[in-house]
Amino acid sequence: MNIVANSQTLARTFAMDGREYYHIPPYQRPYS
Repeated sequence: MNIVANSQTLARTFAMDGREYYHIPPYQRPYS
């Protein structure tokens, strides 16, 4: 996974999940 694709994925994740994303431990995040 390249940085550009990862950044876009994270942007979508933040847009969908918002702050809830941060309640997930780093090792359980789908994209980290």
